[in-house]
Amino acid sequence: MTSKEFWSDSYKGDEFRYSEHRVEFRELFEKYLPRGGSCFEVGCYPGKFLIYLGKRFNYTVNGIDWMPKTKELLQRRLEGYNIKVGTLVQGDFLEYHTDERFDVVCSFGFIEHFLDIERVIARHVQLLKPGGFLIISSPNLKKVQYLLHRWLDEEGLSGHNLEAMDFEVWTRALNKNGMRILHQNYYGTFGFWAKKSEDKSYRGILRNFVVSAMGYSSLAVNKLIHCPSPAFSPHMISISKKMGG
Repeated sequence: MTSKEFWSDSYKGDEFRYSEHRVEFRELFEKYLPRGGSCFEVGCYPGKFLIYLGKRFNYTVNGIDWMPKTKELLQRRLEGYNIKVGTLVQGDFLEYHTDERFDVVCSFGFIEHFLDIERVIARHVQLLKPGGFLIISSPNLKKVQYLLHRWLDEEGLSGHNLEAMDFEVWTRALNKNGMRILHQNYYGTFGFWAKKSEDKSYRGILRNFVVSAMGYSSLAVNKLIHCPSPAFSPHMISISKKMGG
């Protein structure tokens, strides 16, 4: 549902700064993931999750993304953090084939950009070793979150398949592909993110003000309150284990 140009524009002008405290889902990784082995991230650019998983869990990290220069840019970035790097690929995940299998396969905000969700999840599972762990996450753009994005980020909203943001769909696909669900829930009490507008009109200025204000307020809310919900939570996440190991 999105193009290479969409993602190139999304990251244009962004200066990468890694901070462990800005990596979502850390407590869930700590609870469910093993130490050592290999991981593969689908949609791996700009690399904050690979850095975290490589540093914290001592994984050899691998990944694929269709962002231009994924391999060159990300290879240098990961090596700069002393991460063990396996294979990095610039290309189309649904056309990618390898005989290698991994201990952990993950994607964060990837599956919702496709219409055939079950096929995309099945491709994730195919990359797992028996007994391996799968992590998939998606933004939650329904209910109150939908209204906020419809108001402030209609262009970004159009690149997402809202029907993919459904745990029943995920569960059906995971069960069909031999996965045992360990954790599946909304994540975060409240949050909102949208790319800053370059529009200098009143609407663009208002959007940037609201995006910044909501970004700061959500950090405070999530520190004080832990209450995931389908109406307000910014993320959905599932962690499952492949049968046979």
